[in-house]
Amino acid sequence: MNPETRFTYSAPVLAHLSQEIPHLNRQSAKMDERDTPSRRPRRPTTSTPSLPPNPDKGTIEALKRIWMHRLAARNQTTKEQLALPMEIPKSLDKGDEEAAADTKGDGAVLLEIALKTDGHGAYVLRPELWAYLDPKNYPYEAKADQERVQKEMERRASKLPPNPPSIDYSAQAATAAGPSKRRLPIQQPRDNAKKQKSSGKMGSVSTSRAQLSGARKLFPTNNAKLQQGQEHDLKGKSQARGDDTLDVETTIERITSLETEMKILKENLVTLKTQQDSITSSKSAIAERDQILEENHQTLSQNTEIIKRQGDTIRSYEESLRQKDETIRQSEATNVGYFLGRQAALTQANSDIQSLNQQLETLVNELNVTKRNLADYDADVKVLFNRRQSRI
Repeated sequence: MNPETRFTYSAPVLAHLSQEIPHLNRQSAKMDERDTPSRRPRRPTTSTPSLPPNPDKGTIEALKRIWMHRLAARNQTTKEQLALPMEIPKSLDKGDEEAAADTKGDGAVLLEIALKTDGHGAYVLRPELWAYLDPKNYPYEAKADQERVQKEMERRASKLPPNPPSIDYSAQAATAAGPSKRRLPIQQPRDNAKKQKSSGKMGSVSTSRAQLSGARKLFPTNNAKLQQGQEHDLKGKSQARGDDTLDVETTIERITSLETEMKILKENLVTLKTQQDSITSSKSAIAERDQILEENHQTLSQNTEIIKRQGDTIRSYEESLRQKDETIRQSEATNVGYFLGRQAALTQANSDIQSLNQQLETLVNELNVTKRNLADYDADVKVLFNRRQSRI
């Protein structure tokens, strides 16, 4: 399993384990002081975790968010889901916080109220819990996961009685002092700065025994015997020490694994911070674009008003043109009548000219005849004159 795959479904639990670092340092210091080889714990029989007794609405909502986050982490957890806040239940023992952290840390309590994991890292809900879920609250990336959850909800809901009896949601988590049925209140991650810090030879990462054994549930190794411990009553201090003491080499191996996981988590947190900065800059750019859009909107409003005024001017000009066209049509009608009259007069004048031309031609012909007759007469006169002269 590569680190990225482990991170996808173990990041929520790592977030809680990271707040329990002082516990493992204390545990490491105790093991160094004893300096004795540890024995492997016996294989416990795990009980089915459940809700607190008589949960109120706020508790149900808080636990729903935890379970839905685990369901969504089915090796396809989105960056937005990793950024969601996770509620952490308080320790079982409120009186002695340090002692409670050694026997039942926050990470172990969280593992106890969560349900068993399948091969994909998704938590399996009890049948009574499917009725509380809403498919709209599942931001899955894969459509197949949406259909799987929807079908499972419908199948579980159909098997519930119409009026189901009240369910005992007792927390059946076993501790060193015996099984506990106290209610597990939900709160935001509390400040662990007040916890005592100590260092050991095994590394800087720390957690409680129960947390480390619970972490093996999420980070499996080849050692199948290392599982979550302290779920049965312990019979005597010697037996408790023998059953609950972790193997040194295995502990070092698990610490190294946890350190690797923490390193990956820190790198992803840096990536998320970078993405957050990118989102902030994107928001600033969007704000600037919104400002530009508002200015463009104002300019568009001004241009719309100008276009409206220009439209009124154009309509006035079109009315003036229409009146001029009407005047032209009336003038054309008047000119047509005048033109027809002039055309008739011109036709009559042409006819008169043709008649006069004919008369002129007749007169010219008559003049020519007269000229010929006059020439003949003149010739006759000359002949007579010559004859008379000759007689004389």
